Amino acid sequence: MSNILTKIKDSIYSPTYYRELTREPFSYSFKYLLVFGLIFALLVLIKSSVLYLPKFNEILSKIGPTIIESYPAELEVNVKSGNISTNVTEPYFIKTPSSIKGSTRGNNIQNQAENFITIDTKSEPNVENLEKFNTTILITKNYVIYKDMNSKITSQSIKGLPDFVVNRNMVSQMTQKMTPYFKILLPLFAVFIFIGAFLSVLLNMIYLLFIALLVWLIAVIKKAGIGYGKSYQFAMHLMTLPILLSLIPYSVPYQYSLLLLILAALNINKKAGILG
Repeated sequence: MSNILTKIKDSIYSPTYYRELTREPFSYSFKYLLVFGLIFALLVLIKSSVLYLPKFNEILSKIGPTIIESYPAELEVNVKSGNISTNVTEPYFIKTPSSIKGSTRGNNIQNQAENFITIDTKSEPNVENLEKFNTTILITKNYVIYKDMNSKITSQSIKGLPDFVVNRNMVSQMTQKMTPYFKILLPLFAVFIFIGAFLSVLLNMIYLLFIALLVWLIAVIKKAGIGYGKSYQFAMHLMTLPILLSLIPYSVPYQYSLLLLILAALNINKKAGILG
């Protein structure tokens, strides 16, 4: 463990280390990147476990009760032979929950509609009724019309669906059956975070194809006497600090590239003995 920590420290700053790196094969740096990627993924997982996973676990614990409580006690929806009917006076409105009303996606505010679902099986399907009823989802006799997260309107026929009945009792039973599966979502989420963070390190190798040209230019200016291939290998180590700093929420334009090039200028020099 101490060996990899020393390599991480030297990859951030050690002209002597980069001098020695000129004699190491590409596989040496690739192995370093794999191990560093695993350490970075572990750090991301620890950060997520402290900041995000508890909130995610809280959300999962509330999904079941929220679904049951959100379904109106008096509403029963029947789907038979491709037609929808209800036992309530229509149009019937289900208000948009306060928990999702006004949520954001990018720079756009979503879920502004007063009603989340409107059931109107007595009228013909008409996309204009989305605005008329100020609703996100409109259920008619044969169609479900809705706006997606990008405000695109979609009309979906229910023909071909099997016959079924939806009421609070049915929703409660289905939710109780699904609840045990919610428990595996937390460890799956943790696994996805770990794998995603590890792959993000490896994907940087694509970007390094470009940045290595600039590292090579720095080497030429400093008369270090290395080619593009070795410059790329250097970049695999030079990106250590920029990647670690991604754990900290800060933002500077081109911060990743600028920091990597600054480290290249500090670590690559003829005086340090790199091929000269």
